[in-house]
Amino acid sequence: MANFIITLLFGWCGVHKFMQKKAGMGILYLLTFGLFGIGWVYDCIISFVNMRKCNQQPFTSYEPLIDVDVVVDDRKRIVDDCTRLISTTTSSDVFFSRYDLLLKTLSEMGDYVMLGRFNDYKQSNIESFIIRSYNNALIKADGMKTEKGKCNQFRKAYDDIMKHRSELSDHNLELVEQKFSGKM
Repeated sequence: MANFIITLLFGWCGVHKFMQKKAGMGILYLLTFGLFGIGWVYDCIISFVNMRKCNQQPFTSYEPLIDVDVVVDDRKRIVDDCTRLISTTTSSDVFFSRYDLLLKTLSEMGDYVMLGRFNDYKQSNIESFIIRSYNNALIKADGMKTEKGKCNQFRKAYDDIMKHRSELSDHNLELVEQKFSGKM
């Protein structure tokens, strides 16, 4: 419809030709007042017919803006990846960022049962993470030759966990102190 209106009102000066990226024809229309009116009338008729054809065709094809299956598969992949990392990583940054991403993704999916479980068991999962980090520090310390090197492994793990002190319950703070204090 917009093309028809532009052609009807401004076709005599070639505006519709410039819009179609036909600058040569646009200049010709401008200089000859729409090819002496004949080109302009012809373009108005063609534009009107095309507009009518467009309006008469029923809207039958439905193309979704997003493919729901792709989004669901992507979210499931994120949940699986986060769950795997939460249960295996010894990096506090990875653990806490993936835990937050997991909760966000479950919320977006509307999986409030799993969201509730991960919220309810967050401190329990953090406790498992602390123990895993401690055990990893033990393994790394065994590979060190000096006492200072061994202590540094525990200090690194302790500092890494304590960066996220605000996320830890009192019980988990006590667990960190209990596990690491005698080793640093």
